[in-house]
Formats: sequence, structure tokens, C-alpha cells
Amino acid sequence: MKLALGTTIVLCMLTGMPALAQTSMQTALQRSATGARFMIGDTDFRLVPDARIQRQVQAPPPDATPAMRRAGATATVDSAAAVRVGPYLILPGGAATGRRSGAAGAQDEPDLMVAINQRNGQPAVAAPRLDIFAGNAETIARVARQSNGTVLSATQDGSGIIGYASVRAALAALPRVRADREVDDASLQLIQGVATLR
Repeated sequence: MKLALGTTIVLCMLTGMPALAQTSMQTALQRSATGARFMIGDTDFRLVPDARIQRQVQAPPPDATPAMRRAGATATVDSAAAVRVGPYLILPGGAATGRRSGAAGAQDEPDLMVAINQRNGQPAVAAPRLDIFAGNAETIARVARQSNGTVLSATQDGSGIIGYASVRAALAALPRVRADREVDDASLQLIQGVATLR
């Protein structure tokens, strides 16, 4: 009886550890949100300057060579404890410098930044792109040129995406883009997690 009770307690503790680690990671991210503030709609976000973002990549195929398997198995981060947003793993501290392997099956994404939703504390992934709604594709092209961006997509109905060298450059261009009289709306492109029931 004592053995069964002890085993049950140990198993409960072990199953709760990843959730506890993820909660502490999320708290660390919230404390690290000291970067630039920006609004999307009526929601305030703040950048986390030193967070690391990794994109989960597919595992090697079953017929992969041993060298390919070893390369995919080098884990430097506990991915179970990392905060997940879509296909991304978010880790506080240690800014990403160049593309390198991190957690097994993950690759650093130095062009992306973490932003914390100031309303609910949830992390989001900010991309160096602006979603823009304007009169037409020509307006999007003109605004991109004037703000040192690159048109990634533009439709004749006036919806498009403008790319920039970095998230900070996109944020710096945002007020100028929004101020253009032919632009209806523009916002930084964000990937936000969706709460799921377990």
C-alpha cells in the first residue's frame, strides 16, 4: 500500500514538472518584456529583446543516415519546458545569433522576436513584416519604397504585406505607413498561440 501511494505521488510530481517549467519560462518572458511597445487594435504588446525563438523542423525520415539522425538529436534546450507558439519554441535569455541547432528538431529564427501581450501575459511571435490595407497595389508599392520596405505581396483590392530588415525596422516604419492618407490600416505581423484544452 505504501509503495503504491509513494509511486503515485512520484508519478504525479513527474507529470506536473513540464507544466511547472513552462509556467516559470512564461513568467521569465513576462519579466524580460522591456523592449519597444506597440499596439494592434486595442491590445498593447511589448518586445522581449533577448528571447530566443526556434522553429520546430520535422524529424529525419526513417531511412535517414546515422549522421542525419545524430544531427537531429543534439538537444541543448529542454523543448518540453519551452513556451510554444504555433510551430515555434520560445526561450527567455540568450539572444539568437545566426542560425544554429538548438533543441532536437529545432532551428533558431533570428529574424523573429517575442512580444508579450500586456493584457493577458501571453507570448506572441513578431515577424519583420507589416500587414497593410490600402486603396490598391500601387499604394502598397509606393508606401513600401517610402518606408524602406519590400513588397512581399499586394493585391489589387489593396491588401498586402511589406517586409523589412528586422522587427525593429518594421516597428520604426509603422507610424509613417499608418500616416499615409491612402492607407486604411497597417499592423505588425504577429503569430499568437491559441489556448487548447488538454
